[in-house]
Amino acid sequence: KKKKKRMREKTSDVRIVDYDKEFHGRFCEIFYIGMIENWTHLYRGIWNLDNVLPFATQTVILVLLIHTVENFFAILLIELLLQMFILVASFFFYWSYLWTRLSGDLRSKDLDVYTTKSKNKAGVHLAVIKEKVVGIISYKEQDACPGTWEITALATLPSRRRRGVATKLVNYVEKRLLRYNQESLTVQLSSPQTRARQFFSSLSGWTQVDRQKIRFQFLHGVEMIRFQNHRIKNSEGENTGK
Repeated sequence: KKKKKRMREKTSDVRIVDYDKEFHGRFCEIFYIGMIENWTHLYRGIWNLDNVLPFATQTVILVLLIHTVENFFAILLIELLLQMFILVASFFFYWSYLWTRLSGDLRSKDLDVYTTKSKNKAGVHLAVIKEKVVGIISYKEQDACPGTWEITALATLPSRRRRGVATKLVNYVEKRLLRYNQESLTVQLSSPQTRARQFFSSLSGWTQVDRQKIRFQFLHGVEMIRFQNHRIKNSEGENTGK
């Protein structure tokens, strides 16, 4: 019965509504939960053999400790302190980003960075199931690339994932983009955001178009990855011709 109930909630019970300031706290909460969880992926990625550079750095440090420190317990203590520092740094990486966003474009209850602009420039929407907000999305036109909308926030509650909520939010924005004759939709993710990367890779029309390294690559291995929806660009002529 529970499985059947979840399947019904997957699509039919999800409604996409415009943002209202009474949901500001809920919006920020879902955004925070969806972002902060990635710090554990960042830390685990440092010890992943697929992430060669930071793994090699950690190995070199350990080898140097073994050859320069005679006391075994001193080596363990130094290594423990080093790992604690990396754990804190991994958490701070996403916490600092959240602090910047929550004290910047998401600070106002009205989210006026998105809601005061014309509908063909920006927007904020909520996914609702039985009057409860379970997902969020925000987007705005890129200043350097008119006609391209960038998704600046997309998150769903952990208990509502894999039920089509995020897909419905993205599809809703895609339809709006076509309605206003915009050219493309894009999103930028960090490499530790594995769930988000898998999600956009699975969506029809979305492909990875760019991958950039950031500072101190040898310590964390984090890259910024951009996805873009080419389906919208290719279907624009068909849409405007109707």
